[in-house]
This record gives sequence, structure tokens and C-alpha cells, in this order.
Amino acid sequence: MLPLLEKLIAIKKPATGLPKSLLDKYEGVGTALAFRVEPIEKGLLFIGKTATVALKVEFGNRWEFFNTITALRETDADIKVLVTSSNSKAMQMETIYTVLKKKLEEKNRWVLIDIEGKKKPMFLNFREKSAPARGRPKAAPKPQPKAPPKTSRSSQQEPELKKTKNYGMQPANAKPRRKKIYGKRRKNKN
Repeated sequence: MLPLLEKLIAIKKPATGLPKSLLDKYEGVGTALAFRVEPIEKGLLFIGKTATVALKVEFGNRWEFFNTITALRETDADIKVLVTSSNSKAMQMETIYTVLKKKLEEKNRWVLIDIEGKKKPMFLNFREKSAPARGRPKAAPKPQPKAPPKTSRSSQQEPELKKTKNYGMQPANAKPRRKKIYGKRRKNKN
């Protein structure tokens, strides 16, 4: 991972002047790591020798979140960073992650950062194909247990049915229903 991303994740929430002072801190980190920093709407663009990182800060409503995601998708950055707050009720980080991964099927690398520090940063598309998977090594596959031999349908025992009051036929060992069913049973339409 880029040292820039590690520094961006480590920044804590400022006490006052949230969007402006936060962007000032991010800009200071970018210039300290020899990135050329350019301002963009609600964020910054870090241009380096090996990578370009677009960062946007969003605490607004759902509409503003989707506009910010769309604006980040349109940038030509290699890595896109969205800074949000877990206190923001408009859109949670998990929802943003799902929208990017499942709905938009995003192929670029994304980082979602919670400025409150309550949630861990979420990374999207950071695993390289050639890199080995992190974590514990894969265990040897377990042998599949053998399935019981198949028997003909007629040899299988049918469950005993009993007639119940107002509920029709039910298995003998089933719990009795407490709620009455009114009307006729209909078949599902296919």
C-alpha cells in the first residue's frame, strides 16, 4: 500500500472547521510525501511519480453522496479515496462499499475512510492477482463424505400425516399451528 494512504488513514478528526481543516491536513501530508496537490471540488488530487490519488470528503445527504461517487468515478486517478463520517446517517460505509462493488461493478481501487475512527477503513479491489492472499494459509481440502446409497422412492417411508382441526393434513411430529388459516389453499402460479 502507498505510504500516502497509510498517512491519510492515520489522520484524526479536527475539533473545528471540519471540511476545510481536514482538507488542509490532507494537503500537508501530500506535500510532505512529495506529491503535487491540486484542489478539486470537495477534495484533493494527489499526483505522484507512480500513482495518482483522488480524495473527496462527504458528509451530506444521499444525493450528495451519489454525486461525489460519480465525480470520483470520472477522475482518472489510480486510487479513489472517499472520507465520510460514521455519524452521518445519510449513507453508511457498508452501503457505499456495496454500491461500488455490486451495483457499479467498479474495477478501480477505492478506499473508504471513517473520520470518526469508529470503523476500519474499507478497501475495494486492492488484491493483486499475482500477489498471494494474506492471512492464514489454505488448508488441504477435506474429503467429501460419501453420500448414502440412493433408494427407490417407493422404499422410502412416507411421514405419517394426521388431520388437524382447521389446518388440513400435517406430519404427526409437527408442532400444532396456533394461527387459523382462512380461505382456500391455492397453487402457486408458474
